[in-house]
Amino acid sequence: HDELDDTSSKIRRIRRIERLGADVLTISADVADMNQMEAAKTRIDQEFGQIHGVIHAAGIAGGGMIQVKTAEAAERVLAPKVKGTLNLGRLLDDVTLDFFVLCSSVSAVRGVTGQVDYCAANSFLDAYSFLKNSTTDTLTVSINWDTWQEVGMAVKAVKGLDKRIIK
Repeated sequence: HDELDDTSSKIRRIRRIERLGADVLTISADVADMNQMEAAKTRIDQEFGQIHGVIHAAGIAGGGMIQVKTAEAAERVLAPKVKGTLNLGRLLDDVTLDFFVLCSSVSAVRGVTGQVDYCAANSFLDAYSFLKNSTTDTLTVSINWDTWQEVGMAVKAVKGLDKRIIK
């Protein structure tokens, strides 16, 4: 693949992390699928032992006006953040974590036209963080990120737009 290929870029980043001394285990799993997450946790436990912290950054960008949005389309956007967070919470309920970081978005606070599902998903993360901090000893933080310049959903959306313009 060429230098711009997404998979090649990820492999280069993983290799760099490994050169810095980290042990990396790559697992492909849908965080909204509890069976896949249980299998992933089993592999992690076997390879590394107990999990000490979680950074949950899964998400799918929303889009489209609420008046024409189907329930299925909204569910695709909500699933990684809402079901994924609930699955991680259930899966790690008996694990004492040092931290649980949820990657939310400023859209949860300020809203974005045509992003009702994405705003709702991120608002859920913020509320979940508040709940976990008030009911458990695990430090749970929901970070309301703005658009990242070099990685993330917004960059992928722009790259996709660039490809459509070039063609």
